[in-house]
Amino acid sequence: MNLKRVTVAAAAISPWIPLNRRSWGSVGFTVNPQNSAAGTYDVEFTESNLNTVLDFTPISRSTTVLTVSLVNHGLIVGDDVIVAGSIDYDGEQTVASVVDADSFTITVAASGTARKAKIIPIIADDLTGFTAATGKNSGEIDASVVAIRLNCTNSTTAAHDIFINQFES
Repeated sequence: MNLKRVTVAAAAISPWIPLNRRSWGSVGFTVNPQNSAAGTYDVEFTESNLNTVLDFTPISRSTTVLTVSLVNHGLIVGDDVIVAGSIDYDGEQTVASVVDADSFTITVAASGTARKAKIIPIIADDLTGFTAATGKNSGEIDASVVAIRLNCTNSTTAAHDIFINQFES
């Protein structure tokens, strides 16, 4: 068993928490809101390899819309990508639209240059609708999960703790 604990401040998203990938197993989690009025949250997970860093070529940048070329990206609207080396739009970005199988757009700052950079595509899924008013919430994910994180979607009064248990077989 591999136990990890991460605390997320009110209205924030934790970083991706990598899981042990040596063998197949299920991932259990418990979220403990530190206050019953702490709002709502989602538990997000991904099967994407967070170590797969790809080069991408920006096609164009028009005010806040950056169109990215990435062959067979497999992303859908709402998926995330981590961008590094661009200077102007480094960090986690959300896919705003899918142009075709080889290009998509992200929303970026209104000024800057479209530069080549590195990108990590993250195809994520989530378990939604958790509320702090119900106290601790637990669950288990039986999939080939690579990383998990906590997204406090509507939380203004207190932090949340997420405890992750990985049971290996």
